[in-house]
Amino acid sequence: MTPRDMEKKEYDTARYGKGFYYFGIHAYDQWMEDLKNFNDFAEGEKENLKFFTWWNAISVMDKRTAMSKVFRELAAAPYKTDTINSYIEMARICSHQVTILKKMTDDCSYNSNVADFGEHVQGYIDSLKELRESEVNLHGVFLSIADLYDI
Repeated sequence: MTPRDMEKKEYDTARYGKGFYYFGIHAYDQWMEDLKNFNDFAEGEKENLKFFTWWNAISVMDKRTAMSKVFRELAAAPYKTDTINSYIEMARICSHQVTILKKMTDDCSYNSNVADFGEHVQGYIDSLKELRESEVNLHGVFLSIADLYDI
């Protein structure tokens, strides 16, 4: 399975109907697109987007916190200097992402109302643009060492 295969996956359930799951960079793109259209959504959809934004930010923050820790541990292993520096850089990128996500979750708590959420939509879009860019950088650094170790 190639990364291109993981961009978008259709699902169909009796309860929710047809929809799509987005992965990787495409998930950030769709998330930003949904936020840009926030004012066009019905109230229930706005509530769903608020919850989705909070849930995903918490989930990604948890993953990036763990990744940063693992990359720091790997940087302490006896690899080549370039590889160690790459692990340090990946840990730094993940830590930066956690900082961005923490701000998002502070602004968009589970208990916030839709109107408050709506006031921060442009800030969330700006944060997601920064996260998307750092995600591209993270993958670039990873790929620079993946070939060396046939990952």
